[in-house]
Amino acid sequence: MREDVYRIKREAATSKSNEHYREINHYLKEAYFNKWEDEMGDALTLGLMQTTKETMKWKGQQLREAGNLLKKHKHEMIGEHKAEIHERIVSIRVRTR
Repeated sequence: MREDVYRIKREAATSKSNEHYREINHYLKEAYFNKWEDEMGDALTLGLMQTTKETMKWKGQQLREAGNLLKKHKHEMIGEHKAEIHERIVSIRVRTR
């Protein structure tokens, strides 16, 4: 019986963690930036889809929101999800400098 209670609690925690992971992941996808890919996109579209200052500000806001959500929900997330989200946030921050 105790094992069943533990299993049910673990499943509920994993489910909640998955919800938060998906929400934060959405913001990280929007914040993603790769200079090389951006330059290739500019070349392929003949400069019609250049990344603007406003676009980069918006991506920064998305990244900030992802960080805020991680801080807010980290106590409800499993370690694997927290670690992956944190790595991606750091990676995006390094890539956009």
